Amino acid sequence: MEQIMLSSKLEYTLDDGSTGEGMVMDLTSTTVDFSIPADDRKFKLLHKGQQMEVRVFQKNKGISFKATIVGRTAGDLPTYTLGHLHDFRQVQRRSNVRVLAGDPFSYTTNRFVLDSVRNLTDKEQVMERISRYLSRGALVDLSAGGVKFACEEKLEEGQLLLCHLLLGETPVILEGTIVHRQYTVNPHQIRYYYGVQFRDPDMRTQDIIVNHVFRLMRRERKK
Repeated sequence: MEQIMLSSKLEYTLDDGSTGEGMVMDLTSTTVDFSIPADDRKFKLLHKGQQMEVRVFQKNKGISFKATIVGRTAGDLPTYTLGHLHDFRQVQRRSNVRVLAGDPFSYTTNRFVLDSVRNLTDKEQVMERISRYLSRGALVDLSAGGVKFACEEKLEEGQLLLCHLLLGETPVILEGTIVHRQYTVNPHQIRYYYGVQFRDPDMRTQDIIVNHVFRLMRRERKK
């Protein structure tokens, strides 16, 4: 189970040969919860007791196992609990599907701004307060749990920042923590790449991000 992580892409095959995909939302030592995008055109309702073969990937490597649906949670994103996990096998992904994102992205590390908007719930008020402090970054990829972006500003691991993304036509504002940093050097500049982990997004925001990630995954698959 150590190879299964939150926000991992999950693929499944049912006994009738039909397939689908989802995203790992929670897990314990004996169960895995996954969600299916609400706008998936291939979506079919799954039922308690159905058996499936499951594949969960991290980059190119993954794990395959058999499981049974033991529970279902209703909501904007249908969520299923898999139990009776068995027949674990190491698998290699056939192709490296990357969830790249070119959506508009900006950020601020101004601590006063972060503190002043933390308890605001009106998105327009938040934008009005932070807009003059935002710096432009280049979004590299997006997941349900965070982003990777590039910029020319040197930031530190562990630093807090406020991220502003435009996912389709939906603005999203999230607080995050820089969890890793890389950089490239050329004769003219140093370019930094940061991995950011979101800090406690609310359920509505999580649903917006997850649905957008699913759209990116399907778009990448069609190429």
